[in-house]
Amino acid sequence: MRKNFFQSVKEIFRDWDLKVMSYVMLVVTATCVITATVAWFTCSAYASVRNMEIKTGDTEVIKLAVKEGNEDVEVLRENGEDPRVSISMPVFTGVTQVDGDIPVFAPGTYGSFTIYVTPMKTNVTACKVLPSFFGSKEDQSGLTYMTDNLSDEEKEVIEQLVKGHILLFTNYNETTGYSGLLTDTTPLTVELGWDKETNKGIEEAITIYWYWPYEYEDLPAEAQKLDEAQLLDPERQAEDKYSDSRLYDFADTRIGTNVKNVKIHFEVSAVYGNN
Repeated sequence: MRKNFFQSVKEIFRDWDLKVMSYVMLVVTATCVITATVAWFTCSAYASVRNMEIKTGDTEVIKLAVKEGNEDVEVLRENGEDPRVSISMPVFTGVTQVDGDIPVFAPGTYGSFTIYVTPMKTNVTACKVLPSFFGSKEDQSGLTYMTDNLSDEEKEVIEQLVKGHILLFTNYNETTGYSGLLTDTTPLTVELGWDKETNKGIEEAITIYWYWPYEYEDLPAEAQKLDEAQLLDPERQAEDKYSDSRLYDFADTRIGTNVKNVKIHFEVSAVYGNN
């Protein structure tokens, strides 16, 4: 199996909902590179994290850091620092490098990133992590395209394929592979603790793994259960003469030739309970 994944984490988004939750948005952005046959995405091994929102009420509920024991990303930015998150990318032979050192995000690539969440109130007992490929409430530009000539129907097809090919997981094991498929309808819930002796929240590391399977046969078991509209090119499928493996390849090509940028937002929301 050929596995690689390169993506650029560009922004962490913060906001505060007085009624229910605080949340932050992590935006993963990839920029386009043209190759001989298809357009794929390039990225850097480190991603800049910046606060997009003026409101800061959420820092009273959840602290989000990009390093263990570090200050909240908002505090770092207020102090003039540019917090960055490592997206743990291996270097692969056979995967094109741009300008010698910029890796390509393409089928077969993979990676991960870790954030650190700390409850700031005793009644915050957990947090939920929910991804969105299509932007936040404030920024709807989740995908941008090579051309303005695509119809809404064509964009819908491509959006579904992106969700089925660029996969997010909560666990990875070298023996069993990926598990805990994370989608825009299946959030990750992580329990958070409170140290009664120090009267402080306990920092929890949360790692998200991403993987763009190179072949249909490389799909982890949970991903194989996704709707065919997220895995196989529907136009070629209608011709009724290609295998699922070939239809998956056609879908990859459709993504690469049409998509210019991908932004993945992660909403990290507080869950309240009794401590």
